Amino acid sequence: MKDLNKAKELLHELAEKANQAIMAIENDKPISEICDLAVEELDVLIVQISSTILGDSSPIIYPNIDVEM
Repeated sequence: MKDLNKAKELLHELAEKANQAIMAIENDKPISEICDLAVEELDVLIVQISSTILGDSSPIIYPNIDVEM
């Protein structure tokens, strides 16, 4: 079932996590902390947002991310 109010809440949370990741970069935090915020936590939220907007029966959509290390 689509729940756009929940999606809105998750999008606000996504924006907050993105801001935290930016602040971690600006404050020269350890790469592990930056990675946790900028990759892992945001990935989880993106999947939750997709599922919330498209419905539980939809396939999970993962963003296309090219990671270079």
